[in-house]
Amino acid sequence: MIMLLFAEMATMEFLASLFFQQVQGLSGIQASIRILPSLVMGVLLNLGTGLIVDKVPANRLVLSTILPSVVSPLLMAMINPEWVSWRAAFPAQVLFLLAVEGKHYRIPSVPPHKRNIKH
Repeated sequence: MIMLLFAEMATMEFLASLFFQQVQGLSGIQASIRILPSLVMGVLLNLGTGLIVDKVPANRLVLSTILPSVVSPLLMAMINPEWVSWRAAFPAQVLFLLAVEGKHYRIPSVPPHKRNIKH
């Protein structure tokens, strides 16, 4: 499951990078600068989720990721190449990170006797 989440993250960042370079015609450095805020937001979301994970049931965290999982790809699909990255690409990346962060907690929410890995 974790492998699929990392593959999902890599795909989103790869597609965002391709969009900035191939569609908007930016250089690799400029595309990296536009993706850098998603790294910062990922760290902040990870810290925030770590602080609330013991207070909020895992099922609620996972259910709260449904809307961001749907809206994020839609924003990237409907983006206008003439828009600045803050208008749609950055919100799409932040929503995507919200979705991935909540999905990390799906695995601990499974009861131990139903997991495939034995200790």
